[in-house]
Amino acid sequence: MTKPVDYLRLADAEVQAARRFYARRGGAWLVTRFAAALSDAEARVSANPSLWSPDQYGTRACRLKKFPYRLIYVEEPARVLVLAVAHDRRRPGYWARRLPP
Repeated sequence: MTKPVDYLRLADAEVQAARRFYARRGGAWLVTRFAAALSDAEARVSANPSLWSPDQYGTRACRLKKFPYRLIYVEEPARVLVLAVAHDRRRPGYWARRLPP
């Protein structure tokens, strides 16, 4: 059973920032590859959200293929909530303040 994947507003802003970065860096073809990698990660998380091990905060992280980003998410009963689209080498754990109460 797949679950819908929803993004926090801040996580969606991170996606848009990454797209702008890749558009400046390599143009439309790189943005398309990033979007495909993000879509693939969403599909994997949606199909099997408990596949990745929980960390100290109870979140899970799915790495995007060929890009240095991870979907940081929590599994809820009716959906998967993406808290951050975090770069692997920048500010580890910054997204912890976004955890649901």
